[in-house]
Amino acid sequence: MRQDQDEELFEVIEHDANVDRVSEAMRAFLARGDTASFERSVAVFVRSARARHEPVEIVLAALESLVDAVEASGVPGFDRRNTPLRHLVLRGVLLAFYGAEVVQREADARQERVERRAQSPTPAPGGERQ
Repeated sequence: MRQDQDEELFEVIEHDANVDRVSEAMRAFLARGDTASFERSVAVFVRSARARHEPVEIVLAALESLVDAVEASGVPGFDRRNTPLRHLVLRGVLLAFYGAEVVQREADARQERVERRAQSPTPAPGGERQ
């Protein structure tokens, strides 16, 4: 029964042009804590949008609106724009539009920058490095 419901939700996400219905279908996965299905719903939505030749900015804006609605009350301990759900959505969009290789390369570069910053000496008072 749940699998049938899931497939109906994915059908809405893939084929419905009404953003509110698509958003509602995606929220159903979040409401029951099904992160894997939500990740899949992001991929299905993005794939469908790409097939309609929608620009990445439009797709990301639609998903950000969904996240805004879900996180309206805020997630304790996170900057408003730096939450696990936003990271999941952005990663899904980037993977769908640019591919796993590009996303991994950028993640590796980001990690290298973080490590370099952590290893660099801190500036002493007066601006000189110690």
